[in-house]
Formats: sequence, structure tokens, C-alpha cells
Amino acid sequence: MIEEIVRAIFFKNYSGDNNLNEALTASIEEIMLAILAGEGFPKPLPEIVGTIAKGKSRVNLFLGIRNPRPSVPIRYIIYFDHVRKAMLDTIVYMRDNYDTEVVNEWFRERFKKEHLELMSADMSEKIEAIFGKPANVRMFNPSELKLEDEFFSSAFIGILGVERFLEYSQAYNKCAAILRQCQAECKALGKMVDAKES
Repeated sequence: MIEEIVRAIFFKNYSGDNNLNEALTASIEEIMLAILAGEGFPKPLPEIVGTIAKGKSRVNLFLGIRNPRPSVPIRYIIYFDHVRKAMLDTIVYMRDNYDTEVVNEWFRERFKKEHLELMSADMSEKIEAIFGKPANVRMFNPSELKLEDEFFSSAFIGILGVERFLEYSQAYNKCAAILRQCQAECKALGKMVDAKES
């Protein structure tokens, strides 16, 4: 994917206010799916691939937080809920298709079906536990997000295969570097505008 296309995707999602992180998240999801829709990847890909891309893009919102007591805008808690729902859907999909050709041997060597059953029950319990609670009394869990991100990647490999996943990762990393550059440029411009206004 050429730089002009990546930049066009980012600035299509960036409204010019303080939604830089949300723009990055939307762009990451769009670019993931565009890469997977390209040459060399199986067609059609199962719908769960879109769910995994959405989950991974929302994990990205949280990965840059380094505070000892992590805090995020309240609206981000909803994204954490999205990650958990995507995680549950992905676990259930991989479990239900475990014995079919959809899930490859690489994945089956690392995750037993019984393990997926336990993971599904655990995630369902976490989702039910926060149901109805207002966002301002809830927290996100950085260590949980890392595990979820790792599982999303494992599910990608389990569906795409190792070689195709590496091809995807190389393409994605190039695009992600361009997206970070776009984000940095917008931050710098925003600081210049703020300095002039003050």
C-alpha cells in the first residue's frame, strides 16, 4: 500500500479536532482489512477477520499508555468493552471451527479446545460482570489487553497461516509507520495553532 493511500485514509478519518487517537484507530482497522483484501490472501476471508481487525485496532488506543495508574477518557472504556466482545467472538469462532480446515495446525498446537472453552467462559463472565455499570466507575486492564492482542494475532495466524501472516505483518508495519508520522504531524500542527492563539 503506497504512502499516498495511507495518508488519504488517515486524513479521511481525522476531523481536525482532538480525535487523533480515534482517527488512528479507524485508519488501522481500514488498512488491516485493505491489506487482507489484497493479492495473495485467500478469498473470501471469514467475517471473523473483520472482528479481529476491529479488536486489534481498539487495543491500539491503550497500548501507548505508560502511567503506573492508567487512566483514559471515559469514552475509551466503551472501546475496552468492544475489545472484550471481539475477543469473545474470536474465541467462540476458533472453538467452533477447531476441527475444520478453517483453523490450521499451528493454532491447534498452541490452544487446546478445552482451553478455548475455559477462555470463553472467563470472557463471558467478565462481560456480564460490568453490564449496566457506568463507565466512570470502571477501569481497563493493561495486562488483559496485551493477552487479548496476542490472542488476536494467534487467531490471525490460525486462519491465514504463518507465511501469509508474516506478509500481512510486514505490509501493516510499513503502513503503521506512516500513520504514526501523520499523527505526529497533526500533533505538531495543533501545538503551533495553540501557541499562536495564546
